[in-house]
Amino acid sequence: GIVTSILSRNHIRSIVRGALAQVREAGCDCIVLAPLCHFTQCEPEHADAERSIYQMILSDAFDGFLYVKDDATMGSEVIEEVEELLLRSHKYVMTVDEREHPIFDSTQYDDYDDFSKVVRHLIEVHGYKKIYCLTGPQVLFQAQTRLKAYQNQMTEHGLYFDESYY
Repeated sequence: GIVTSILSRNHIRSIVRGALAQVREAGCDCIVLAPLCHFTQCEPEHADAERSIYQMILSDAFDGFLYVKDDATMGSEVIEEVEELLLRSHKYVMTVDEREHPIFDSTQYDDYDDFSKVVRHLIEVHGYKKIYCLTGPQVLFQAQTRLKAYQNQMTEHGLYFDESYY
């Protein structure tokens, strides 16, 4: 099973698509447990009803879970509830895009090399000297690696930047 937040976020959708492609390739079955609402923005009554989908985690139909946690749309209360259910399931859980989880195994995609190539291309091919960097939410691992790639490329090429550039 894949346990995730609302699928309207591009990066969540991309992760789920990739996982489902691998599931099909392996000839396995998979169920995606995802709500329709953005928990941090919907009415409490609606959020409570939507959270009930996560009760399926306790079903015997699952062998294990890919857990795509999203702080921005799930909120700490829902995350706590989901993780408790995952623990109670006694099934294998792999978190996605998390640097390290205190209980479950973790995996993450590192944007450092790709983002370095983009910044290097702007500098070396197009001759840009003043580059601003939009990385994404500061709490996301990908945003942190993109920023580090940007900073390293700017420094390596002797170009000025400060916090107002990112």
